[in-house]
Amino acid sequence: MITDPLAVNMNRPTIQRFRLLRPMTHFDGANAGTSEPPAGNSYYHALQIKWEKRFSKGLTFVGHYTWSKLIDDSSISSGNVSWLGGTTSMQNPLNRKLEKSLSAHDIPHRVVLTGAYELPFGRGRALGGRMSRILDAFLGGWELSGFLTLQSGNPLQVFQNGGQLWNGTQRPHLIGDPSTAGPVSQRLNGYFNQAAFSRPEIDTFGTAPRYLNYRGPAIRTLDAALLKSVPTKEGQRFEFRLETTNTTNTPIFGDPAGSYGAPNFGQITGVKVGARNVQLGFKYYF
Repeated sequence: MITDPLAVNMNRPTIQRFRLLRPMTHFDGANAGTSEPPAGNSYYHALQIKWEKRFSKGLTFVGHYTWSKLIDDSSISSGNVSWLGGTTSMQNPLNRKLEKSLSAHDIPHRVVLTGAYELPFGRGRALGGRMSRILDAFLGGWELSGFLTLQSGNPLQVFQNGGQLWNGTQRPHLIGDPSTAGPVSQRLNGYFNQAAFSRPEIDTFGTAPRYLNYRGPAIRTLDAALLKSVPTKEGQRFEFRLETTNTTNTPIFGDPAGSYGAPNFGQITGVKVGARNVQLGFKYYF
């Protein structure tokens, strides 16, 4: 009698073994297929001061001052928050310590002053409290408000134009002081001292930090509004507003190009804040 060995094996009981895999969160879900690990370290220290004058005698005022320092090794987490500024480009992905520098968002000094003042002219005010309604319609009911911002520039980043690393974004060598002197308007074609940098060899890490201890142009801007309120009927009033942004029309220049070796390295070709903008507004409250 001949027995089919395949039929015999098929009748035998079998044992199936399963091996459970450890979860790998950096390859699961929203992180699957991305090249940027969800990791980063930051250190922030600050002193914050606030001074407030509550409304009295037609004046109210609030002032803020922040003195701070922010250090990190990855200023943004991934491209979906690139609107925050900065970059995740690493020179050496295998050594995050070399990426530790000032953050792209480091602002050592920031002052914000805002206030409103009711001019003391018109019916019910210190001057001209008994003037006629017709005269009050022109001279009374005026209010002035403003918003002043004074802020340090952001640290600047440089990288090697045409850099050659097997894995990473190559930076140049920093061999001197990259800063230049004089008003920004006179340094638009040379905001960097190019002699402070040199080109590294192929597959050589540059010595420049991820962000330099040298900053772009500061921000100094004033927004203001002039308001006129005219009572009409009981509980109703007409309001006229004249509003301006960048009231002094001061140029707030943008950051220079940071590609070392490119023709436009160190050149400023844009602004952070646009020119003065004026708008009129009319409202009726009832």
